[in-house]
Amino acid sequence: MTLLWALIGILVAPTSMTMAFFKEQVAFDSDSQDGLVRQTSLPTLADLLTLEARASIFYSYAREVNTSERFSNDSDALTMFVPTNKAVRALGRKPHEDPNSTDINASDTEYEAISRSNVRRWVGSHIVPAPEVNFTSGISYDTLTEGVTISFKLISQDETVIHDDSAHFTSVKGPRAVDYVMKHAPIKNTDLASDNGHLLPQAIDGPIWRNYVMNDGIHMIEEKKASNGVLYLIDGTVNV
Repeated sequence: MTLLWALIGILVAPTSMTMAFFKEQVAFDSDSQDGLVRQTSLPTLADLLTLEARASIFYSYAREVNTSERFSNDSDALTMFVPTNKAVRALGRKPHEDPNSTDINASDTEYEAISRSNVRRWVGSHIVPAPEVNFTSGISYDTLTEGVTISFKLISQDETVIHDDSAHFTSVKGPRAVDYVMKHAPIKNTDLASDNGHLLPQAIDGPIWRNYVMNDGIHMIEEKKASNGVLYLIDGTVNV
Protein backbone atom coordinates (compact mmCIF):
# COMPACT_ATOMS: atom_id res chain seq x y z
CA MET A 1 0.00 0.00 0.00
CA THR A 2 2.83 2.37 0.87
CA LEU A 3 4.42 1.70 -2.53
CA LEU A 4 1.10 2.34 -4.31
CA TRP A 5 0.63 5.75 -2.67
CA ALA A 6 4.25 6.67 -3.49
CA LEU A 7 3.62 5.90 -7.18
CA ILE A 8 0.43 7.99 -7.16
CA GLY A 9 2.31 10.88 -5.60
CA ILE A 10 4.93 10.76 -8.36
CA LEU A 11 2.27 10.77 -11.08
CA VAL A 12 0.17 13.67 -9.79
CA ALA A 13 2.70 15.93 -8.06
CA PRO A 14 3.87 18.80 -10.37
CA THR A 15 7.62 19.02 -10.71
CA SER A 16 9.47 22.22 -9.86
CA MET A 17 10.47 22.52 -13.51
CA THR A 18 6.84 22.35 -14.65
CA MET A 19 5.78 24.98 -12.11
CA ALA A 20 8.64 27.28 -13.11
CA PHE A 21 7.66 27.00 -16.78
CA PHE A 22 4.02 27.74 -15.93
CA LYS A 23 4.97 30.82 -13.91
CA GLU A 24 7.03 32.16 -16.80
CA GLN A 25 4.16 31.76 -19.26
CA VAL A 26 1.43 33.58 -17.37
CA ALA A 27 1.02 36.72 -15.35
CA PHE A 28 -1.80 37.80 -13.08
CA ASP A 29 -4.03 40.48 -14.45
CA SER A 30 -4.93 42.54 -11.38
CA ASP A 31 -7.55 44.50 -13.33
CA SER A 32 -9.57 41.45 -14.33
CA GLN A 33 -13.10 41.25 -12.95
CA ASP A 34 -13.13 37.50 -12.48
CA GLY A 35 -9.65 37.12 -11.00
CA LEU A 36 -8.56 34.66 -13.68
CA VAL A 37 -4.89 34.28 -14.55
CA ARG A 38 -4.15 35.52 -18.08
CA GLN A 39 -1.20 35.93 -20.39
CA THR A 40 -0.35 39.66 -20.43
CA SER A 41 3.05 39.88 -22.10
CA LEU A 42 3.42 41.77 -25.39
CA PRO A 43 5.79 41.11 -28.28
CA THR A 44 8.79 43.37 -28.77
CA LEU A 45 9.05 45.82 -31.65
CA ALA A 46 11.46 43.39 -33.28
CA ASP A 47 8.85 40.62 -33.03
CA LEU A 48 6.21 42.85 -34.63
CA LEU A 49 8.49 43.82 -37.51
CA THR A 50 9.54 40.23 -38.10
CA LEU A 51 5.90 39.29 -38.64
CA GLU A 52 4.86 42.42 -40.55
CA ALA A 53 5.38 41.63 -44.23
CA ARG A 54 4.15 45.09 -45.28
CA ALA A 55 7.20 46.72 -43.61
CA SER A 56 9.92 44.27 -44.65
CA ILE A 57 11.94 46.87 -46.61
CA PHE A 58 12.17 49.26 -43.64
CA TYR A 59 13.16 46.40 -41.33
CA SER A 60 15.82 45.27 -43.79
CA TYR A 61 17.33 48.77 -43.85
CA ALA A 62 17.21 48.91 -40.02
CA ARG A 63 19.07 45.59 -39.74
CA GLU A 64 21.64 46.75 -42.27
CA VAL A 65 22.79 49.61 -40.00
CA ASN A 66 22.16 47.76 -36.69
CA THR A 67 19.50 50.20 -35.54
CA SER A 68 17.30 47.11 -35.21
CA GLU A 69 19.27 46.03 -32.14
CA ARG A 70 17.25 48.57 -30.16
CA PHE A 71 13.95 47.03 -31.27
CA SER A 72 14.32 44.01 -28.98
CA ASN A 73 15.55 45.90 -25.92
CA ASP A 74 12.78 46.21 -23.33
CA SER A 75 14.65 48.99 -21.53
CA ASP A 76 14.79 51.14 -24.68
CA ALA A 77 11.21 52.30 -25.33
CA LEU A 78 10.55 53.67 -28.82
CA THR A 79 7.67 54.99 -30.88
CA MET A 80 8.15 53.92 -34.49
CA PHE A 81 6.49 55.25 -37.62
CA VAL A 82 7.23 52.55 -40.16
CA PRO A 83 6.65 53.12 -43.89
CA THR A 84 4.98 50.35 -45.83
CA ASN A 85 6.88 48.69 -48.66
CA LYS A 86 4.63 50.54 -51.10
CA ALA A 87 5.65 53.89 -49.61
CA VAL A 88 9.35 53.06 -49.81
CA ARG A 89 9.10 51.87 -53.41
CA ALA A 90 7.41 55.15 -54.34
CA LEU A 91 10.44 57.21 -53.27
CA GLY A 92 12.21 59.07 -56.05
CA ARG A 93 15.48 58.80 -54.13
CA LYS A 94 16.08 55.57 -52.26
CA PRO A 95 17.18 55.71 -48.58
CA HIS A 96 20.78 54.69 -49.33
CA GLU A 97 21.23 57.28 -52.07
CA ASP A 98 22.97 60.52 -51.15
CA PRO A 99 20.86 63.72 -51.43
CA ASN A 100 23.99 65.45 -52.70
CA SER A 101 25.94 64.20 -55.69
CA THR A 102 28.43 61.57 -54.59
CA ASP A 103 32.05 62.03 -55.66
CA ILE A 104 32.50 59.80 -58.70
CA ASN A 105 36.09 59.23 -57.59
CA ALA A 106 35.01 57.84 -54.21
CA SER A 107 36.29 54.36 -53.49
CA ASP A 108 33.95 51.45 -52.90
CA THR A 109 34.67 51.70 -49.17
CA GLU A 110 33.86 55.41 -49.09
CA TYR A 111 30.69 54.90 -51.14
CA GLU A 112 29.52 52.13 -48.78
CA ALA A 113 30.18 54.35 -45.75
CA ILE A 114 28.13 57.18 -47.30
CA SER A 115 25.30 54.77 -48.14
CA ARG A 116 25.22 53.36 -44.60
CA SER A 117 25.16 56.87 -43.14
CA ASN A 118 22.24 57.80 -45.38
CA VAL A 119 20.32 54.66 -44.41
CA ARG A 120 20.97 55.27 -40.71
CA ARG A 121 19.64 58.83 -41.00
CA TRP A 122 16.58 57.68 -42.94
CA VAL A 123 15.69 54.87 -40.53
CA GLY A 124 16.30 57.08 -37.50
CA SER A 125 14.04 59.82 -38.86
CA HIS A 126 11.06 57.46 -38.39
CA ILE A 127 11.79 56.69 -34.73
CA VAL A 128 10.98 58.81 -31.68
CA PRO A 129 12.98 57.77 -28.58
CA ALA A 130 9.94 57.76 -26.30
CA PRO A 131 7.41 55.09 -25.27
CA GLU A 132 4.49 57.08 -26.72
CA VAL A 133 3.52 60.43 -28.25
CA ASN A 134 0.69 62.86 -27.55
CA PHE A 135 -1.12 63.64 -30.79
CA THR A 136 -3.07 66.56 -29.34
CA SER A 137 -0.16 68.37 -27.67
CA GLY A 138 1.14 70.24 -30.74
CA ILE A 139 4.65 69.15 -29.82
CA SER A 140 7.29 68.43 -32.46
CA TYR A 141 9.10 65.26 -31.39
CA ASP A 142 12.82 64.78 -31.98
CA THR A 143 13.72 61.58 -33.79
CA LEU A 144 16.90 59.50 -33.66
CA THR A 145 18.13 61.59 -36.58
CA GLU A 146 19.46 64.97 -35.49
CA GLY A 147 17.50 67.87 -36.92
CA VAL A 148 14.51 65.77 -38.01
CA THR A 149 11.26 66.03 -36.07
CA ILE A 150 7.78 64.52 -36.26
CA SER A 151 4.64 66.54 -35.55
CA PHE A 152 0.90 65.92 -35.93
CA LYS A 153 -2.01 67.84 -37.38
CA LEU A 154 -5.71 67.22 -36.96
CA ILE A 155 -7.36 66.08 -40.18
CA SER A 156 -9.52 68.91 -41.47
CA GLN A 157 -13.15 68.62 -42.52
CA ASP A 158 -11.97 68.95 -46.10
CA GLU A 159 -10.06 65.68 -45.90
CA THR A 160 -11.66 62.42 -44.91
CA VAL A 161 -9.68 59.27 -44.32
CA ILE A 162 -11.15 56.04 -45.62
CA HIS A 163 -10.00 52.70 -44.24
CA ASP A 164 -10.36 49.49 -46.19
CA ASP A 165 -10.40 45.94 -44.85
CA SER A 166 -6.60 45.76 -44.96
CA ALA A 167 -6.33 48.83 -42.71
CA HIS A 168 -4.92 50.93 -45.57
CA PHE A 169 -5.78 54.57 -46.07
CA THR A 170 -7.08 56.49 -49.03
CA SER A 171 -7.66 60.17 -48.49
CA VAL A 172 -10.48 61.90 -50.30
CA LYS A 173 -9.89 65.62 -50.65
CA GLY A 174 -12.31 68.36 -51.58
CA PRO A 175 -14.82 70.74 -50.03
CA ARG A 176 -16.39 68.52 -47.41
CA ALA A 177 -16.44 65.57 -49.80
CA VAL A 178 -16.60 61.90 -48.83
CA ASP A 179 -17.68 58.79 -50.69
CA TYR A 180 -17.79 56.21 -47.94
CA VAL A 181 -16.20 55.13 -44.69
CA MET A 182 -15.47 51.45 -44.26
CA LYS A 183 -16.02 49.43 -41.12
CA HIS A 184 -12.46 50.00 -39.86
CA ALA A 185 -13.36 53.65 -39.25
CA PRO A 186 -17.03 53.63 -38.29
CA ILE A 187 -18.69 56.94 -37.54
CA LYS A 188 -21.47 57.52 -35.07
CA ASN A 189 -24.91 58.59 -36.21
CA THR A 190 -24.56 61.72 -34.12
CA ASP A 191 -21.45 62.64 -36.12
CA LEU A 192 -23.21 62.68 -39.50
CA ALA A 193 -24.50 65.63 -41.44
CA SER A 194 -25.89 65.80 -44.94
CA ASP A 195 -24.70 67.82 -47.91
CA ASN A 196 -26.36 67.10 -51.26
CA GLY A 197 -26.87 63.49 -50.34
CA HIS A 198 -23.34 62.91 -49.06
CA LEU A 199 -22.61 61.76 -45.53
CA LEU A 200 -20.19 64.09 -43.82
CA PRO A 201 -18.34 62.69 -40.81
CA GLN A 202 -17.39 65.38 -38.32
CA ALA A 203 -14.84 63.12 -36.65
CA ILE A 204 -13.62 59.57 -37.03
CA ASP A 205 -14.75 57.25 -34.26
CA GLY A 206 -12.07 55.05 -32.73
CA PRO A 207 -8.43 55.56 -31.68
CA ILE A 208 -7.41 59.21 -31.57
CA TRP A 209 -4.48 58.71 -33.95
CA ARG A 210 -6.95 58.06 -36.77
CA ASN A 211 -7.88 61.75 -36.64
CA TYR A 212 -4.32 62.98 -37.25
CA VAL A 213 -1.74 63.15 -40.00
CA MET A 214 1.98 63.58 -39.45
CA ASN A 215 4.46 65.99 -41.05
CA ASP A 216 3.59 66.45 -44.73
CA GLY A 217 0.19 64.77 -44.60
CA ILE A 218 1.42 61.23 -43.91
CA HIS A 219 -1.35 58.96 -42.63
CA MET A 220 -0.99 56.36 -39.91
CA ILE A 221 -2.78 53.22 -41.06
CA GLU A 222 -2.38 50.82 -38.16
CA GLU A 223 -1.20 50.79 -34.55
CA LYS A 224 0.63 47.88 -32.93
CA LYS A 225 1.50 47.81 -29.21
CA ALA A 226 4.78 46.29 -28.06
CA SER A 227 6.45 45.60 -24.74
CA ASN A 228 9.03 48.28 -25.53
CA GLY A 229 6.96 50.89 -27.34
CA VAL A 230 4.46 51.41 -30.13
CA LEU A 231 4.63 50.82 -33.87
CA TYR A 232 2.53 52.77 -36.38
CA LEU A 233 2.44 51.71 -40.03
CA ILE A 234 2.40 54.80 -42.24
CA ASP A 235 1.59 55.39 -45.91
CA GLY A 236 4.49 57.74 -46.60
CA THR A 237 8.05 58.49 -45.51
CA VAL A 238 9.61 61.23 -43.40
CA ASN A 239 11.76 63.67 -45.38
CA VAL A 240 15.41 63.69 -44.35
